Amino acid sequence: MSAVELLGSGQSPEAVAKSAGLCGDTVRAWIKTGRRSASGEVVKLEAMRVAGRWRVPGGALERFLAAVDAPAGPSEVR
Repeated sequence: MSAVELLGSGQSPEAVAKSAGLCGDTVRAWIKTGRRSASGEVVKLEAMRVAGRWRVPGGALERFLAAVDAPAGPSEVR
């Protein structure tokens, strides 16, 4: 997705937070540092800087939450 498309269709972290009942600081932290998933992988919320501001594309929050909540794969038994 190009910056022009994202600027027109993306939302600010504050708008994403408000629609999900979250704090804007939480959404910005997920963009910058991510959150650890059940498998131990760090997952970041998809976003792009456009004109000095963060824009979150549609569906990114749902993809992020699905990745964070995905069950861990089978553990190795040694």
